[in-house]
Amino acid sequence: MHLNNVVIHKLVIEKNLVTIDLANEEAGNDAEVTNEFLDGLLAYYEKRVGKSYGHFESDTVNYPASVFLQQWYIDKKTNFIQTTKNFMAHLQNRAPHTSASANIVFFCVTENGKDLLLISVVNNKKGAAIENRDFKRTQFLDLKEMRFAGKVDLTAWKNQDENYISFLAGGSDVSNFFQQFLGCNSSIRSKTITIALTELVGQFSQDKEMSPERILKFYADSHEYLKNLTEENPFNAEVFSRTVYPEAPEDIQDYMNKDEYKIPDGFSPHKATVDTLNTVTFTENAYTLKIRRDAIIRGNAYYDEDMDAVILRNPSKKMKAEFTVQKNDNDSPEN
Repeated sequence: MHLNNVVIHKLVIEKNLVTIDLANEEAGNDAEVTNEFLDGLLAYYEKRVGKSYGHFESDTVNYPASVFLQQWYIDKKTNFIQTTKNFMAHLQNRAPHTSASANIVFFCVTENGKDLLLISVVNNKKGAAIENRDFKRTQFLDLKEMRFAGKVDLTAWKNQDENYISFLAGGSDVSNFFQQFLGCNSSIRSKTITIALTELVGQFSQDKEMSPERILKFYADSHEYLKNLTEENPFNAEVFSRTVYPEAPEDIQDYMNKDEYKIPDGFSPHKATVDTLNTVTFTENAYTLKIRRDAIIRGNAYYDEDMDAVILRNPSKKMKAEFTVQKNDNDSPEN
């Protein structure tokens, strides 16, 4: 990873008055400390689950972030410092008076051939240190206290890819405020995300080589949690991971952060898709077969490769009688 630019401005809110304290030069004079913070920020950001994803709003009058970046990154008409000042002027106009003052840190980095813009909202935290065998008051940056972090994949945006913005926040009010500031449209496609989540459940259980009983519980717990969610009580990645895999929730959180899944917080699952965690339905030309997943896991329904047939074990008397009648009818001389 290469650090290209870093600028730190301050949003000042006192007595319901919002002002901005702007830097006129880049930060990062101490390269070691700067890179240490950046590495910590990226590691913390990538580890956190429940990030939201989206793209810039088309309304550039009310959401001018893409205009600022166009002038700097694409058209080369302005520099990085001026671009961040443009962001801050917009932030001053949008910040609610009830917010708290904060440091706004802008990074531009290149990682794996991609240019990234990172924006974080952090404050110093009071603490103590030992110096000369005595306690001294000190201040430090605690990433766990970070109120917002957003990332724009500038390369993906330039190439007109989808969902090149991601962000996380420490609270819904902060999230909504900075989402608007960044001009991010994160309209959530419930069915698409729910399908991805059910695929994750299947892949995770395979990779962990769970026992049949553990798989049943894993699917059942996933289904139970998801089926009860609503728009008022939406999906929460941390709660989900602790509920369905309490022995190591961070393991499933790592899966939720993978590019093929990217499971965000805040969506209401698609109910019909959630039900596929409990039952599996197959539709062929001649029949529709709906089987409870536990029957497959317990071996009561399975595929026989030699016969090229799906076998249903322990059928009910009614099922046996129906299939016997149909077989006898097909075997009669008239047929």
